[in-house]
Amino acid sequence: MKKYRLLIYCLFTTFIASSQTIPCSNFTITGSYPDTINSNDYQISINFNAGPNDIVNYPIVSAVLDCNGDTVATGGLFYFGQLGQTTQDYPVTILDTTSWCEPLTAIFIYGSGTLNEADTCILAFQSAAFGDVSEEQYLSIYPNPSSGILTVFALNEMYASTFQIINQVGEVQIEGKINSKSQKIEVNTLSSGLYLLRVSGNLPQSVSFIKE
Repeated sequence: MKKYRLLIYCLFTTFIASSQTIPCSNFTITGSYPDTINSNDYQISINFNAGPNDIVNYPIVSAVLDCNGDTVATGGLFYFGQLGQTTQDYPVTILDTTSWCEPLTAIFIYGSGTLNEADTCILAFQSAAFGDVSEEQYLSIYPNPSSGILTVFALNEMYASTFQIINQVGEVQIEGKINSKSQKIEVNTLSSGLYLLRVSGNLPQSVSFIKE
């Protein structure tokens, strides 16, 4: 599992540095469902909200991560492109359904310029249909990805619990306490990348998010 996480982190840090011709805000996961032929395969539906003449080349959902950043599914190249104002299904193969937690994030890679250029988007989604989620979630975050203020929605039972925001190498970047039902956390000082929000206390939880 760890080798998949390292591969995804390398892909993410490689592609995030380039400027995006078509931004991630143009892509939304609208659902997921089991494949009718292979029980280990799922289809992830992605809507491309752009002009009808816009196109992304060789798009792929390369992997799906759970809330802890573990790779739970991988994908392969299936389509040559996707046009704007369309929704397209992308196949992924499940690696493990024994210890998942939501929300899930899809690593979506696509070309928008020459054949040597590629962009990467991290698309978060919640889907009980995607697999057997073993860990009940008591908190959620918005928006994801985030660039400035991250809002954490928590149960009353989580008040006064300590939270930490941890980077990809396990270093604590921000910490504090959950003091309200919709806790605001400033993340604008964080570098772009994948982070884990970890809450301790009576209801320990972990949720991954992307800092743009």
